[in-house]
Amino acid sequence: MPTTRPTPTPIERIIIANQWEILGHLKEDPSYTEKANNIRSGHKFLYGPWLDISVDLPDSAANGVLDALALYEALAQSFDTLANKQGIDAASIKFPGFDGNTESELFSFGCALHKAETYAHVMGDRCENSHHPTTDMYARMVSKWKELGRRGSLDADSIKMILAEQVHPSNRG
Repeated sequence: MPTTRPTPTPIERIIIANQWEILGHLKEDPSYTEKANNIRSGHKFLYGPWLDISVDLPDSAANGVLDALALYEALAQSFDTLANKQGIDAASIKFPGFDGNTESELFSFGCALHKAETYAHVMGDRCENSHHPTTDMYARMVSKWKELGRRGSLDADSIKMILAEQVHPSNRG
């Protein structure tokens, strides 16, 4: 019967992180320091595979971030291959990030993913602060993407339908 490990307390996470940081200094390897930072910040998806402990950010929230990034990756790749880009603003397919004030855990996780070079190509040169809440918008967009079959290459009409979800339904004309 498989055993489940208990979730470490914040103090235990600090102790584990400190050990990884010391190891980084001893081995002169900054990757250990980055792992320590991810443990301290509670980014399970960046250290979970090798540490196997659960943390503060719920899986549903982390999966929401990953879904949003996967969607914007699909949008960008599809846009790049379109022969006719008419009616699609290139800026609208750029990932706007998360709000540093109201979505700070999501913003922090996104920044940690960027540092780990996971979806960094989607986020660009740096982790962006959207300066407005985005989770509802991303949920609508991902829902539309899934409704359309979440296929890899999107045609212009599919891109437009997904991008239309950026506008809240109550603000559509």
